[in-house]
Amino acid sequence: MELIIIRHAKAQDALKAVIKGIPDEERALTKKGIIKFSLHIKKYSKLLRDADVYMSSPLLRSVQTLDLVAKLIGFNSDKRVQFKYIKPEDNPKQLVSWMATQKFKKVVIISHEPFMSNFIKIFDPKAMLSEKIKKGGILHIANGQTKLINPVKSKLEHVLGVKKTPIKSKKKTTKTK
Repeated sequence: MELIIIRHAKAQDALKAVIKGIPDEERALTKKGIIKFSLHIKKYSKLLRDADVYMSSPLLRSVQTLDLVAKLIGFNSDKRVQFKYIKPEDNPKQLVSWMATQKFKKVVIISHEPFMSNFIKIFDPKAMLSEKIKKGGILHIANGQTKLINPVKSKLEHVLGVKKTPIKSKKKTTKTK
């Protein structure tokens, strides 16, 4: 099974939402989050196409992120599922058990942290996260390999468990007379 798990795009700040009386489940995506996610995810539209199912948690920020994916790649609404057991605090074993009963070849899931990190520990115990999964980040699990694709200024894609090495820039030296 090919599995693509996407962390939702940037949403309203949790503390500010609490102050305004907005429940965590109703925190919406920010304009900046929508723009940044759309630019990032557009590069991976081919990867996201042709899934058997597109799942999101019932939390608004996850649903809105899936709306953005749907708009970008245009999948049928009959492939869309809200799965109540992929919220931040949920135990990923429920999803793993359910997936074991399905015959999907490719699944796209929009979820949250720490659910994603906990899920990967169960689904692919050999994978070691060497960095935090950023908002809009993609975990791609296929053919026994797990890759993390985080949105950053320059595209970052590396195999989990391999520490990223900083790219040294060549400094131009100018001679002064």
